[in-house]
Amino acid sequence: MKVHLITNCTNVKRKHLQNKVSFGDVLNTEQPDIKDWVDAISNNKSRDLAINTYAGDHWTVAKDINNDGVPLWVLSAGFGFISGQDNICSYDATFSNNGENAVRLFSNTNDSNKDNITWWEQLHLNRCYSYQHDFSSMVRHHKNDNFCISTSPQYLKVILPELIKLRESGHITEKNTIIITSKVELPQSLQSLRLIATEDFCELLQGSRVSLNIRLARYLLKELSSSDDFISQIKERYVRLQRRSKPAKKFDRVKVDDEEVANYIIKKLECGSPKSSATVLLNAFRNDGFACEQKRFGKIFQLTKRTLSEKS
Repeated sequence: MKVHLITNCTNVKRKHLQNKVSFGDVLNTEQPDIKDWVDAISNNKSRDLAINTYAGDHWTVAKDINNDGVPLWVLSAGFGFISGQDNICSYDATFSNNGENAVRLFSNTNDSNKDNITWWEQLHLNRCYSYQHDFSSMVRHHKNDNFCISTSPQYLKVILPELIKLRESGHITEKNTIIITSKVELPQSLQSLRLIATEDFCELLQGSRVSLNIRLARYLLKELSSSDDFISQIKERYVRLQRRSKPAKKFDRVKVDDEEVANYIIKKLECGSPKSSATVLLNAFRNDGFACEQKRFGKIFQLTKRTLSEKS
């Protein structure tokens, strides 16, 4: 029984590659041309396998699954659908709604989901042909295999049009595909394929909530029997996890805006903690009674450190 893992890329990249290509630096927002982006990433000679390029907690778990013999495929905002074995350069592009490297700026309408899908489609039409597959052709090519899609809602929404067509054509079914994500609205035809990564699983699966989807995938895919039905095993393990899990702890923390988060970081960095990491400061921030999602805090932390460095 062969299972393919499809997951999202990560914002964090290893630092061994040079000349990172940033979406905001390449694309002229007044007259955007996707070929400018494709040329920039294609001409960058500092490259490595995708599996060796991404980093962070999410990616550590994804590599762990891959090390168990599960083929790894990546939903990349910069390169499109790629294999973990494809060569890529370091880049900065995201399906998140905010920031100068948000690919939604390519279309820049009032519908960010539609903008991201437009970018995804145009990227595949214009990118180099050295990549093995797009998402749909990979699924069709491996029609006798099983698929575990473990991704954040923003990346899942980008492939929804393809998922719907693959479901209608019978290439993905309730017997060969699971979709692991947090709560997100899905078409009726895909709802039976979804397993929700609830925060109640955090204590047993450990790690941060940012990597909860992929940690759930690792738990469900670990030591599957090749002689038994794929979906039956997955659902049995999922139900077992639900029964063992306790309700997540709720914290009464104050929500603050980006400026307040940045001011907190500046104060800490300037008052004896210049080498503190984002993780250390986020823990202190929360202990002081404030609320901030880890990914958001990390972005503000990096931007703040860069601003302080430019001023010094």
